[in-house]
Amino acid sequence: MVAASGGHIDRLHVIFELVRVEQADDPSAFRVGVQEYLVRCDDGAHANATLVWDDALLQLLAAARAPGSDPALLQDLGERLRRFLQPGRFAAAEDAISRAIAERRPALVEVVASAGELFALPWELVTIGRRHLGECPGVEVRHRWPGAHAIDPARPPAQEGGRLLVAWSRGGDPLGEALTIAAIAAAARAGGLSFE
Repeated sequence: MVAASGGHIDRLHVIFELVRVEQADDPSAFRVGVQEYLVRCDDGAHANATLVWDDALLQLLAAARAPGSDPALLQDLGERLRRFLQPGRFAAAEDAISRAIAERRPALVEVVASAGELFALPWELVTIGRRHLGECPGVEVRHRWPGAHAIDPARPPAQEGGRLLVAWSRGGDPLGEALTIAAIAAAARAGGLSFE
């Protein structure tokens, strides 16, 4: 669904609403195999979309998350996700997004899903031509549950107090705890928070 954004008059807002056909009331009722979903279209109608959660897809998802993933593999995954959204009239959304990019207007693409497994998919990899949504300038991709809404970035979050736990890994990246803690302390100071 393509709509105007209330916060930014010229920002394109594209919404893909997805619901699992079987056990739609249970967000965690995932099963391996063929899953049918409904994708809401611009006119309010719903179209059927099928995704096969098989070993090939699960291995592709695991490989895509590995550091230094093969670009061809990422392209394949992006194409699969694009085909999955196609019944929801993705071509119209793709045209609108491409126009916004050409006009240097920001675009927000929201994936609203009530099926938990859909949040395991890297929607930023959906392809627009030969590019991924996540690499298109000015395009933001958001994932959210139905009924949940993002906090307006112009409004600062409420100060609730509390504690912050700092944890780090010594494996892989040699940043170390001193640099990690210094970066968090600097961000806290910049945000007006005390950090000890």
